[in-house]
Amino acid sequence: MSKKNYLKVLALAATVAVPVMIANGASAGEYLAGDFHQHSLYTDGGHPFMEMMAKNNNYLQWWANSEHGGERNRDGNGNYWDDPAVYPVNPIMGDVETSGGHQEMWRWQSLRDYVYPDIEAAREMYPDKTIINGVEQNVPGHEHCSTAIHQYDGSASAISEFEYRFDRSDDDTSRDGESSLVDTLELGNVLSKTNNNKDDALLGIKWMQAMKDAGIGDAWVIPAHVERAWSYLIEDFRAWQDAGPDVAFGFEGAPGHQTSGDRGFGRSSLGGGTYGGTGFFVSQVGGMWDALSAEGRKFFNFASSDDHWHWSMGGSDFWPGEYQKTYTYIDTDAAEQIQAGFDGNRSGNSRSGQGDLIDE
Repeated sequence: MSKKNYLKVLALAATVAVPVMIANGASAGEYLAGDFHQHSLYTDGGHPFMEMMAKNNNYLQWWANSEHGGERNRDGNGNYWDDPAVYPVNPIMGDVETSGGHQEMWRWQSLRDYVYPDIEAAREMYPDKTIINGVEQNVPGHEHCSTAIHQYDGSASAISEFEYRFDRSDDDTSRDGESSLVDTLELGNVLSKTNNNKDDALLGIKWMQAMKDAGIGDAWVIPAHVERAWSYLIEDFRAWQDAGPDVAFGFEGAPGHQTSGDRGFGRSSLGGGTYGGTGFFVSQVGGMWDALSAEGRKFFNFASSDDHWHWSMGGSDFWPGEYQKTYTYIDTDAAEQIQAGFDGNRSGNSRSGQGDLIDE
């Protein structure tokens, strides 16, 4: 074996890949680099939204804008929502909440009325890229989850409703009693807060599955940095997939924040930190992820950047795709590339890589 090939074998051994299925030879496709999870000034990120879109464009073919739920006091450029010089008429809806002397906008509103129009503008700027609408849910009874919805009517009402109902940091009650997009036996057909515990998290997944089944759109729920807060157990992943087999199909086993000394999160996390930048659930031979795979579950591992603030500016992050990527086999002939991205990730035909060590 040549030295070059030997190094590639070592790289493959050090890189966590999801179970890869053979691509259907009848469809034209490619392994395209993407990212599930990143932040901008809309939430607790350090960079304007459009700057983040430009950085994604430098390194990736597809990505999801998945920022925290709850509420924030600034827009995607860092302007305060209640600044009359920027917004002569205060645009904020819902119950009044303040932070740092400024009124905050609930994320259900910013996702619907501001973030989604920005995503549409970014799609116009980068027409050869796939940009997906998402939110990092503060999960009831758990920590965080990268969620995304591709709503077929070209709006963001579904992700707005999901955040309002199922994000544990969203305390707004102003929409209670509104008609729901999804009518289920367990949730009924009107909006109400369902964001207190693990059972509510499962109801959120059932809502996502029902939304997909009703033909409103497609969705995924991908738990993030799953070892960090000791809040996810194997029985949780089983229950999630049982509740939403088409939307709960994996987790981010390779966390972001890869420039930090702990490669993602500290030693106080479950398993004592990361191993080569990958979490304990995936790194342990015969561990949790192996057990889920042995059960025959199509539950896959993905990587993300979790970009908040770039290392060159004092942060602990790479730009999305600058160092860590998820490569997903996507049908590039599909008429609808956003849908093709959802289908590709759901198939499990993906791998994750760090530092572009594997190039073929």
